Amino acid sequence: MKKALILTLAATSLIAMTATDAFAWEHNGTVTGPRGYSRSLTGSGSCSDGSCSSSRQVTGPRGNTRTHEGTISRTENGWQRNGTVTGPNDSATYQGSGSCSGGNCTYGGSRTGPYGTTTHSGSISR
Repeated sequence: MKKALILTLAATSLIAMTATDAFAWEHNGTVTGPRGYSRSLTGSGSCSDGSCSSSRQVTGPRGNTRTHEGTISRTENGWQRNGTVTGPNDSATYQGSGSCSGGNCTYGGSRTGPYGTTTHSGSISR
C-alpha cells in the first residue's frame, strides 16, 4: 500500500509538472492487501495550466469510506501539493513539495490529524 501511495504521488507530480493543456481522468479499481482484505477505489481529477486537482474514495472491507481530496501545482523548480483526507471518524490535512533535476527527484511534507503531525521525505531516481 505504501509503494502504491509513493507511485501515485510520483505519477501525479509528473503529470502536474508537464500539464499545459486541460484534461480530466477517472479511475476505478480494487486493491487486495497481504491478508486478503480488499479495498475499492474510485476517483477523478483534472489538470489545467500546470495544476491538477483530484478526489478519490477508498472503501474498506467493513464498508468504511475515506475521501481524499487535493491539488498539486507546478512551481518554478518542482511541485507543491496539499489536501485533506476524511474518514468516518476523523480527518487529516497534508502538504508537501518536491523538485527534480537530472533524473533525481526529492520530496517531503507533513500530515496533521487528530493524533498529531507526521513528516515524510524521500527521493526517486530514474
